[in-house]
Amino acid sequence: MAEFRDITCTLCDRHNRDVHMVGARDGLIICSVCVARCAEVLDGETGVESPAGGWTSRWPSKQSEGT
Repeated sequence: MAEFRDITCTLCDRHNRDVHMVGARDGLIICSVCVARCAEVLDGETGVESPAGGWTSRWPSKQSEGT
């Protein structure tokens, strides 16, 4: 696994062993949990209904996937 990178989310410090990293640009790395939270905040501010189960359920943690 020479190409494995040990990274954490810029916003919450969650490790890539625990969550999916869904964004990386200009040094900013964002995990799926933070993306889901941002989507929930935007939904609340715009009055848009979040998906059933919330955004977080769309990107489960790696532990809940059994990896």
